Amino acid sequence: MLRTKNPSGKVPNQLYLAMDTWVDEFGIGTLRLTTRQTFQLHGILKKNLKHVISTVIKNMGSTLVACGDLNRMCLHLPHHM
Repeated sequence: MLRTKNPSGKVPNQLYLAMDTWVDEFGIGTLRLTTRQTFQLHGILKKNLKHVISTVIKNMGSTLVACGDLNRMCLHLPHHM
């Protein structure tokens, strides 16, 4: 699964059209819009991931901090609870 990051929920036209093409070419045919202002493309194979991410960037999009490029951390500070 690939998730895009769309600040303020704004998506450039060329990015949406490119994603609409990718869902059939690289995914399972569905493009999901989330409540967190992102699109999810499911079923992308690992071997195609680099190509799809580079195409997102070339079409004015981003995947930074959306998924797969950072570790999620949870800090436990029991003395602050």
